[in-house]
Amino acid sequence: MNLEEVNDKLDQIGNAWEHFKQVNDERLKQIEKKGSADGLIQEELSKMNNFLDEQKSKMEKIEISMSRPNLESKSSNYENSEYKKALRNYLVKGIDAPLAALEQKSDLTTSTSGTYGGYLVSPNMQKIIAGELDNTNFMRKICSVQNISSSALDIIDDTTFDASWGTETGTVSTSNSTVLSKSTIKVQELIAQPQVTQKLLDDASIDLEEWLSLQLANKFAQAEEEAFLAGTGDTYNQPTGITSYTDASIGTITSDSTTNGGIEAEDIVDLYYALKEQYVNGACFVMPRAAVSAIRMLKDDTSGAYLWQPALLGGKEDTLMGCPVYQSAYMPALAASSYSVIFGNFKYYQIVDRTDIRILRDPYTSKPYVRFYTTKRVGGDVIRKEAFKLLKCGASA
Repeated sequence: MNLEEVNDKLDQIGNAWEHFKQVNDERLKQIEKKGSADGLIQEELSKMNNFLDEQKSKMEKIEISMSRPNLESKSSNYENSEYKKALRNYLVKGIDAPLAALEQKSDLTTSTSGTYGGYLVSPNMQKIIAGELDNTNFMRKICSVQNISSSALDIIDDTTFDASWGTETGTVSTSNSTVLSKSTIKVQELIAQPQVTQKLLDDASIDLEEWLSLQLANKFAQAEEEAFLAGTGDTYNQPTGITSYTDASIGTITSDSTTNGGIEAEDIVDLYYALKEQYVNGACFVMPRAAVSAIRMLKDDTSGAYLWQPALLGGKEDTLMGCPVYQSAYMPALAASSYSVIFGNFKYYQIVDRTDIRILRDPYTSKPYVRFYTTKRVGGDVIRKEAFKLLKCGASA
C-alpha cells in the first residue's frame, strides 16, 4: 500500500468521526429533551463505532506491514551460514549432530536450568521474532525493556532519595536517610509448540526459519500482552500484570455511574488529574474495545469538547485528554466495578528479556505432525506504582 492510499484511509476516518459527532450530538439533545434517545440513533452510532474500530485496526496492520523488515533479505545476508544449515537439518530431518558440534546441548536433567533442552534458534530467527514482537505487542512500544543474560533483574527504587543544593566546600545535608530498597523481576518460561507436517518441512520452497519465526512471534506476542496486563506473578510462573494491583498499592478512581460497567466524562477527567504531574508527560490510556466505544461519546461537561480524538496522521495513536489510547482484548471487560481502564506512564513497567530462545524437535507426541517445543524467557512488573491509576467502572445500586 502506498502513501496516497494510507492518506485516503486517514481521510475516511476523519470524515467518519465528524459524522459520528453530529449523530452523537443529536443523541445527547434527545436525551436532554425526552430522557432517552431514539433507537435508530443508537443503532447508527453502534455501526459508526464499529467502522472506526475496523479502520483503526486496518491502519495498525498497514503500519506493521510497512515497518516489517525485508525478511528474505535478512535470511540471505545471514552471517553464520554454518549454524543456519545445521539448524535447518535439525528442524527438517531431526539430525542434531552438526548442531551439537556447534553448541553444547543444554542439560535436560537439571531442574534448575530453566529450560527443557533443545537448541538455540539462529540469530536470524531471533531477529525476526524480536522484530515482530516489537511491532505487534504494543506494550513493548510503551514500556521499558531490558535484555539480561541471568535469571532475574534487580531494580533499585530511586524514589527514596532527593537532591539538594550545596557548594563544593560546604556541608552537604543528607537529603533522605531512607535506605534504598530493591525489588527483583524474575524471567519466566513462555512456551509455544507449533506443529507442522513432514511434507511442509520437506518443501524446499518454504523458508522454514521465517515461517516458524512468524508463527512463534504471533503466539508469544499474545501471551506477553495478556501477562503484562493481567499476569498473576511468580506464584503462577507469569509476569505480574498491572491490573493485578487492584489494592491500595495502585490508586484507583471509582466511577459515580450507576450503570454496571458505566464510564462518565467526569471519571476520565478525574483519572487524568489523579496521576502526579511528573508522570503525565508520556502517559497513555489502555482499555478494552468496549470502553473505547463508550468513551467516544463522552464530552467535557464544561467546554462541550469531545474527550476522545482519532489519529489523523499515520503512525499516531488515537488520543484521550491529549494522551495516546491503546486497545487490548486482555483488559478486564466492562462490568460492575471492573478495573477496565489504566492511565499511567508505562515506562515504569519493566519488561525483562532473557535473550536466548530454544527449540526442541518432537516428532512423536503429535504424530503425524512434528511439534517444535519452543521456550522464551521473559518477565515483567510495575517498578513505580504511583505512575499508574486504575478506573473502577460503575455499578448499579
